[in-house]
Amino acid sequence: MNFLLAYFDPTAGSLLLQALVGGFGGIVVVGRYLWMQLRGHEQVQAILSQSREIPISTQLQSR
Repeated sequence: MNFLLAYFDPTAGSLLLQALVGGFGGIVVVGRYLWMQLRGHEQVQAILSQSREIPISTQLQSR
């Protein structure tokens, strides 16, 4: 059996760790953006369906 011994020097290990952390952060940001896009449309529809508009003429008469 031939064994392959791998060696990570500090530079390669740091680069690998930085790539993993950056990739995970990127996935989190994109996931949050997509989630807000999906939830945002539902929230806007809910707010619009509950809103009660007051006509301008009513606002002027109350002053």
